[in-house]
Amino acid sequence: MEEKASNLKPSRKGFVTNYPYFRQWKKIKPEGMTKLEPLIIYLHIPFCMQRCSYCYYSTTTLQGKKRKEKLNKYVDTLCHEIQIASKYFQLKNRPVISIYFGGGTPTVMNEGHFSKIMEALHNNLNIENPEFTVEAEPVTLTAKKAQTLQNIGVNRISLGVQSLDNDIIKLCNRLDTADRALK
Repeated sequence: MEEKASNLKPSRKGFVTNYPYFRQWKKIKPEGMTKLEPLIIYLHIPFCMQRCSYCYYSTTTLQGKKRKEKLNKYVDTLCHEIQIASKYFQLKNRPVISIYFGGGTPTVMNEGHFSKIMEALHNNLNIENPEFTVEAEPVTLTAKKAQTLQNIGVNRISLGVQSLDNDIIKLCNRLDTADRALK
């Protein structure tokens, strides 16, 4: 039996944005967080320059005059939260084996934002030589920003090139182009 495309309805049912699925998470009391097991740090940067048509993640587009103000406030709050969590859960005693800046698009931040967050991480956590990944996209990753990322210890970049077909890129509501992504 064939269904016509017009009868098909898109569904988000079953879409999983994290693994393991949150219903499988175990509740841990604060004292359980003080075990000396290594840490994997995920920092969510919930900002993008555009809203891609396929994106299901919690993000906000940054446009207009308040862009810098929003980023500054978010980075300040994130640094404060790193300090509070480290102290409360005694995280300074645990080695950090991986750092991941995800989003959104972390590379909407400027070089100073990255440096400030890294300072907060180094002041509050036990960071020696972790795997260090930053999600990036072609429009916001400049040579200067890439150099800053390398200087702060980033050793992996997850570059969000969704397509090299400009028609598909446009349909996805993205600002980049195939040429920009390749550059």
